Amino acid sequence: MELYVDTNAPAMVIAAGDIYGGVITCKEQGAAGTACIGTDGAKLKLPNMRYIVSLLPTSGESGLLLPITVGLEPSGRLASLCPNCRTIDWGDEVIELCADFVPIPRAVNSPSLLQRINFPARDGRRRNVELYRDNGIRLSVEEGGAERSFILCGGTEGSMRVLDVGRERLLIVHAKDGDTERLMALEGHFEVVAAIEGTHCSVDDGYLTAIAPLGTVLGHERRTRYELRAGRLDRLPDEVGFYSHSPIFPSDAVGVSLALMEEVMLKRADELERLMCQELGESLELSDLCEFFGDFDETRAAPWQDIGGDSGVDEERVILGAVKDGKAKKFVFTVKNERITDITDTEED
Repeated sequence: MELYVDTNAPAMVIAAGDIYGGVITCKEQGAAGTACIGTDGAKLKLPNMRYIVSLLPTSGESGLLLPITVGLEPSGRLASLCPNCRTIDWGDEVIELCADFVPIPRAVNSPSLLQRINFPARDGRRRNVELYRDNGIRLSVEEGGAERSFILCGGTEGSMRVLDVGRERLLIVHAKDGDTERLMALEGHFEVVAAIEGTHCSVDDGYLTAIAPLGTVLGHERRTRYELRAGRLDRLPDEVGFYSHSPIFPSDAVGVSLALMEEVMLKRADELERLMCQELGESLELSDLCEFFGDFDETRAAPWQDIGGDSGVDEERVILGAVKDGKAKKFVFTVKNERITDITDTEED
């Protein structure tokens, strides 16, 4: 079995087999039965047996990261559920282990008051509301001499405002946690009636709006909106597009190929012609590409790109996978002058 490792931060990889002395080869040879390598180009050639794989992060942009240890079956599947790990079967006994490290929670300083406002009840009774930070964003309500508090969400910063919607009065809380923003609307009894999050949240033009990146090459974003109408909040269907920036077109062959497959996965045709040569663009529609690639919910470049054969002048060939249920169907893309000129299904060769 060939094992490739892909993580979201540089790491050392230790693979220990069920029996001592298994032959493991990699770019940096470890002791018999174990191997230690970096994530860039990480590749282990392992005998078929059960392994315990430990991923030890060596650095992180946001501080210390938690290590990950998983069991790997001879088939390449995870031996037990790991929320931050998954495997992809590329066929021919090639397995890719993908893992996302999470930061070690930092100690939070003593509670800090963020804002205090008056949020009158419908009968005019005065209620003092405080927003403060204490291991998250909390709300404290003082009414009739009694006080109660509850946590709303995670975060380190926050603000609130009162918003009149028809005959209803809402308390809008805007919280921030690093690059993530959350927007919550609470009704008069302090029940949350709407909650959205993204990299940008706002209340404008009669909408509660959140925009979140989808992590695609072109920079697609998902927009979630609640419409303020006739004294109530109505959630609208989510939309996918470019709301805070224009599409970011790649110049490398892998990026161009990934961008096309992501457009197909999202069922969008707007940018397809910019990614294909004129001949393909005139002959293929979105429906044709959907039928060709089949059903998939993720696309990624193969961890190896040794295709063999000769490419034409100024042409580059790359292997991508259409991933569904942990299995990758492989396609070879030919790219010239930042445009796709050919796509081949490897299973039909």
